[in-house]
Amino acid sequence: MPQDALTIRRCAEELNEELAGAKVNKVAQPTADEVILTFYRNGKTARFVFSANAASCRISPVYGEQENPPVAPNFCMLLRKHLTGAVLERAERVGEERIVKLTFSGKNDFFETEKKELCAEIMGKYSNLILVGDGAVLGSVKSYPFDETNKRPLIVGMRYELPPAQEKIPLRKEALRGYLAGYAGGGLGAYLFRGVAGLANTTAGEMAYRFFGEGEPDRLNREQAEAFADFILAFSEEFKPCVLVRDEKPIDFFLSPYRSLSGEYRFFPTLLEAEGWFYGRKEELKRFAERKQRVLHLVAHAEKKLMKRLSVIADKEFDCRDMEEERVKGELLTANGYRVPKGAERVELENYYDPACRPLAIRLDKNLTANENAQAYFKRYQKKKRTLAAVLPQREEVEAELRYLSTVRAEAELAERAEEFAALEAELAKNGYLRLPGKADRGKKRTKEPECRVYLIGGFTVKAGKNNLSNDFVTSNARSGDLWLHTKGYHSAHVVIERGSGDFPEEVILRAAQICAYYSEGRNGSKIEVDYTLKKHVKKPPKAKSGFVFYTDFKTIIADPDKNEAYLAGNSGEVRGKRS
Repeated sequence: MPQDALTIRRCAEELNEELAGAKVNKVAQPTADEVILTFYRNGKTARFVFSANAASCRISPVYGEQENPPVAPNFCMLLRKHLTGAVLERAERVGEERIVKLTFSGKNDFFETEKKELCAEIMGKYSNLILVGDGAVLGSVKSYPFDETNKRPLIVGMRYELPPAQEKIPLRKEALRGYLAGYAGGGLGAYLFRGVAGLANTTAGEMAYRFFGEGEPDRLNREQAEAFADFILAFSEEFKPCVLVRDEKPIDFFLSPYRSLSGEYRFFPTLLEAEGWFYGRKEELKRFAERKQRVLHLVAHAEKKLMKRLSVIADKEFDCRDMEEERVKGELLTANGYRVPKGAERVELENYYDPACRPLAIRLDKNLTANENAQAYFKRYQKKKRTLAAVLPQREEVEAELRYLSTVRAEAELAERAEEFAALEAELAKNGYLRLPGKADRGKKRTKEPECRVYLIGGFTVKAGKNNLSNDFVTSNARSGDLWLHTKGYHSAHVVIERGSGDFPEEVILRAAQICAYYSEGRNGSKIEVDYTLKKHVKKPPKAKSGFVFYTDFKTIIADPDKNEAYLAGNSGEVRGKRS
């Protein structure tokens, strides 16, 4: 991110414009290195995050909700003591530093007016949030004790000092001209980044690209150095706050679009809004990935346990493989007992169950009679028969569970928002794979009607399930005359076209099939077979898992899973509740 002097300066200016005169209502610290302040001014509240996280250091509006720890950290308690009820007088950048200082005015315990300063040092891994009073450090998110390697200790009670100055030139014309005159090749952007204070690597590269294009010189003459210095100083005057997006993922945010970078730009009225959306979207994608990983891990763990059960079942089935042979030996000994010598350990008898009547070798217990040996074989046969009768339903149950888990895995892969995993987790909890935390009444919240996608296509309402529970909802609430769709050979959303006044047009069926194909395991392929039939031909077996049905009297249509087609088909939305 270009968290450089240019963006920090603009951030401070916008912060001052928006919040000067606002009162601090709340202070929260959801993580070890992030603080959220809630401001109130002119009847409106605004929440801003002050982050000292190395990967996401910033000041920006808060997007979404954050969970606070059960016990507030010490720094949070310190800020609550000094800033709650205080008024923000001004926000400003400190000199040429990447530091934003917020000055607050409030009352102490003796109702005397006093000022406090919150210094947000936006410096990558060296970022910090420091509360200062009367020039002394009152506390900080990150503390640095005094030692030989640390030239700037942060200890409560010591005087607050700025970070040691970098051995770089300032963003001043004369300094820039002199520095640029010394350029001798090797990449102008990299040269700027190494020697000019307050420039991000990306910003330095963009400056060089905008001024020289692809034909960057190996050296700069006096005129070029002077012109380029003027350009650098005027660079931040172009102001069109934006976020660079690739494949729907935020890549970076800028004061204006960077021509050296490819992708699409999303524009915002202010830099703070662009920055807030950027980090909010990144956090949303992070939560999405975490919830997906959680569900996939849970499914993998459950599948592993089921495969172990299946292995045990397979071993038992293997032990029963000679069950019929045990019975035959018992029958042969019963019929030919007179031919078995007393005390024999082995005998060969013609096997009249074999069409060729080939002799069958039978092992005997020499201490038992022929009839007693026959009974022993019958007992083993009956035991194996009972075992096999018990394990076959177990195998069917385990295989059904594995098929069900495969649908959950497919739904997790198809999920497009973090919120969709809440439904998957509820489904897994319902089926005993997951225990959701919380009080007993949380179950009431999970009993709400599942969500589904809804489209308007050619005057017909089309609904598509989001997961197994949602598929059950879509299918069970369809009328017998509605058209039901499902991909052939792939797990997919259940799609229903609600019947209108006439027949279903082919173009509507095709659009619905494209939606069905897109929300299936085959979404990355082409020419997906989609079956369709009337809802009256769709049945759900008793005690079947969520989303499992069988259907008859169907036809098949070929459709390409196309996301654009799915969404351009009509007004996409979400519905809850039963069909009217």
